Amino acid sequence: FDASAVDYLLKPIRRGRLKEALQRARTLTGRQIESIEARDPGAGKARTHVSASLKGNLKLVPVDEVRFFRAEHKYVVARHAHGELVLDDALNALEEEFEQAFIRVHRNALAAIGHVRALEKCEGGGYRLTFDGVDSAVEVSRRCLPVVRRALKGRA
Repeated sequence: FDASAVDYLLKPIRRGRLKEALQRARTLTGRQIESIEARDPGAGKARTHVSASLKGNLKLVPVDEVRFFRAEHKYVVARHAHGELVLDDALNALEEEFEQAFIRVHRNALAAIGHVRALEKCEGGGYRLTFDGVDSAVEVSRRCLPVVRRALKGRA
């Protein structure tokens, strides 16, 4: 109970008592939430940097310099003003963590809405985003296009 336990069971374990204990474990009290936050005050906050190992060294890039994240095979590439960084993070996890600054523009890409230079129409009828400070562009899917347009208009 010093470690904020919610219940305990004694042998022999009865089905009804086990259900009761599991129900208590599903709902956290305010005291338990405070205890968890006290142990990890940074919980629930987005990182300020993304990182990757590069030739035995740890490379850090500020998130506000990242123009987009794109999933390529098993990894995610973070494109920033000074190059690229290959991350081990999943695109869905990055989307959840950085939802304030990045939006989903394609099933394999997130874009930093604050760094978008233009939404351009391509020859084949599709659309792509270009960014300040990088030569790369990101394709925008038809499904995500209305959300991207709203985000860009909201930024103006």
